Amino acid sequence: MEAKKLFGYAAAMSLLAFGLASCEEPENPGKNPTPGPSATVRFSVEVTEVTETSAKAEVTVRGDEAATWYAFVTDDLDTGADVLITSAVGELSDIESVLKTGNGEVEFTDLTSGTDYRVIVTGLAADGTVSGRAADEEFTTSRDPNVWNVNPDWSISYAGRGSYEIQSGTMYGDRIDIVMPDDDLSYYYILPVSVTDFDQVYHSSVAALANSLIEEFNTMIEENNTAYPDDPVFITDLLYSGANSWIMEPLANEQQYLFMIGIEPNGAYGEGLGLYAQSEAFTPNVEESSDGYKKWLGDWTVSGTGVLYDEETEATSEGTCSNTVTIVESIPNYEYTVYGWQQGLMGSYGESDAIGSVARYDASTGALSFVSSSDLGQVDTGSYGMGTVEFLGYCDGTSLGYPGEDVSINGEYDIAIATMSPEGTVTVTPQSIPLMGGQTVTLIGMQYYARVTVGGESGRLYFSVAHPRFSYGDFTMVKNDASGADASSASVARSSVRIVKKEAAARTYFPMNFSYMVK
Repeated sequence: MEAKKLFGYAAAMSLLAFGLASCEEPENPGKNPTPGPSATVRFSVEVTEVTETSAKAEVTVRGDEAATWYAFVTDDLDTGADVLITSAVGELSDIESVLKTGNGEVEFTDLTSGTDYRVIVTGLAADGTVSGRAADEEFTTSRDPNVWNVNPDWSISYAGRGSYEIQSGTMYGDRIDIVMPDDDLSYYYILPVSVTDFDQVYHSSVAALANSLIEEFNTMIEENNTAYPDDPVFITDLLYSGANSWIMEPLANEQQYLFMIGIEPNGAYGEGLGLYAQSEAFTPNVEESSDGYKKWLGDWTVSGTGVLYDEETEATSEGTCSNTVTIVESIPNYEYTVYGWQQGLMGSYGESDAIGSVARYDASTGALSFVSSSDLGQVDTGSYGMGTVEFLGYCDGTSLGYPGEDVSINGEYDIAIATMSPEGTVTVTPQSIPLMGGQTVTLIGMQYYARVTVGGESGRLYFSVAHPRFSYGDFTMVKNDASGADASSASVARSSVRIVKKEAAARTYFPMNFSYMVK
């Protein structure tokens, strides 16, 4: 590593540490040190070892091996070397104690992790005379992944819910304001987290939250770039930069924090910058539900041909299924919770389906989308133990090499979209989903699953509770009268939990439409 030659320019400076321990003692220690070097002496320095809080450097002397020298470290990367040297020497109370001679190693300690530094070497005599050709080299201390510090120059805040003009039109959502210096080119990610999750899932640790986010991003990038080498994704495709206002999809109606997580690109992947900003806890603004949103609320009868399961014989057959589905308000004008798609599903939760799936409202079209969910809570599956409840679409596995099998689709996507005519007639259209392998499949149904670990291996269970499929062409969704209907039913027997081995993954498209810049 070639040393950079410096010439002085006046500027403010910040000295953090001075020449400390050396692995070589001066050849002439004591009260009569060797005189300082002449101007023909040249120095070079190479940083050889860096930790989170220390660094070692090798100093080479050319022109006069007996010349004495002094090395120090600073976090000032901009000021000229002569200015920094003059200031550093002026602060020394005992010059002789820090002088070195000949080639040697110096070590600097008590540094801050993840910080940019510069080591400077200059010729120095015991009387304080500076001479020779100084040298320097920059380095960055290693970052402790468990140390995240607040950046006092960053701020993130919640600015309300509404319809906002964005670059592509109008978007309904929550506005997030970011403040940072104009010359700060750092990348960051905006992450909303409920106060409950931050306390209970991440144990109030920003490091745990940030490292989990970065690990998830890097995994997504690796999976995408392996499947699509000609269409690679880089971490910068997922991140934000600059002071802007962003609009994101409406947040859940509970106390939230907003985090601004600094992430540094490393090739295609990301590393923690170790810096963050955090908002005060807030509850998102909640608007009155619109008439368009309200029209989907209530009890609905969904009917159609489905696969029936006989508990005694374990045989399956096609037959008509009819369930009462209840759609309730979750986030006004944006999201619903749907109960009853597979009635009597969750035996451990009592008589009704206590875990609902998710649907979303599109204010621009008035449509309702049934969406996939990968973590709706926990369920006791009996002999398989506790499982994470999912709600996913599935397709016919023939085109994927599994003829006669249903294949569940991982990921986040719209499973089916329901539209309503002015007369109140509902049409439900299953969606086509592009997969990681390049194929596109059309979904034929949706249902609950439970992600479990069986024999040390992760797997997915499905619940053999009848529900109508889209693929038979006779699916209907009709709103019940004002009297409503009881969505509860008897709990499902444990024997109706069945193992599923066939699954595929929906492709994630980048950049992720997490939020949009205000126009």
